Amino acid sequence: MPHEPLAVIFRLGSPVAVGPHPLTLDAILGAAAAEVRHGVGWADRHPTDLEWQDDLDLPLSMVGRRHVFYRASQAWFPRRRLLGAEGFVKTWSAGPDERWLGSGRRGGGSIDTHRGLFKGYQETVRSITAPHVVFFAHGDGRAVADLARRVAAIGRKREIGFGRVRECAVRRFPLDLALWYRGLPQRPIPVDEAAATPGAPSHVDAPVTMLAFRAPGWWSENQAFCYRPEWVI
Repeated sequence: MPHEPLAVIFRLGSPVAVGPHPLTLDAILGAAAAEVRHGVGWADRHPTDLEWQDDLDLPLSMVGRRHVFYRASQAWFPRRRLLGAEGFVKTWSAGPDERWLGSGRRGGGSIDTHRGLFKGYQETVRSITAPHVVFFAHGDGRAVADLARRVAAIGRKREIGFGRVRECAVRRFPLDLALWYRGLPQRPIPVDEAAATPGAPSHVDAPVTMLAFRAPGWWSENQAFCYRPEWVI
């Protein structure tokens, strides 16, 4: 099928937990495609396996020479939304003694909240409450819809109920808003690639910061100085 401008709408059943990097459609569909190949939950169980992003052929148009990324926007929520911070304490299946020891030495030990048993023991998660979220993309509508229907939840902390998807819809859209809208970026766009992207303005009036231009966002090779969207979630 020929590629065309699309709007992908996820209707939400719970708040979406967000992190330091924008939530983009290519990351969501990449995880869904990995599950088609490897089984449900594979991308979450193998977060450090980069193969699922590098070798999957997503039904989205691509752009870029040195920094190759998809023509797919970040998440856009309606103006009527509620921003919040959810605080929670992690629970374990281990017994109370194991929870307390931390370092494994009786009498207590130092607690490392970055790794091991106590990783993320107390964590505050930014959340967005809204009836739906919209992504814009340029790609094969039918194939995008097939992947989008497999998405059960979006954002961070999906395993504890955040970002639950009730239903999704993929529609043709009259404008290509995957990368730019009114001269502003719709997703992180590497500065050195911006001028050659479809729809790029002659002058970009947007802040520049280090961001992930494709998933997984934590991998340093997927980060560059990018034009930042007006509202990075």
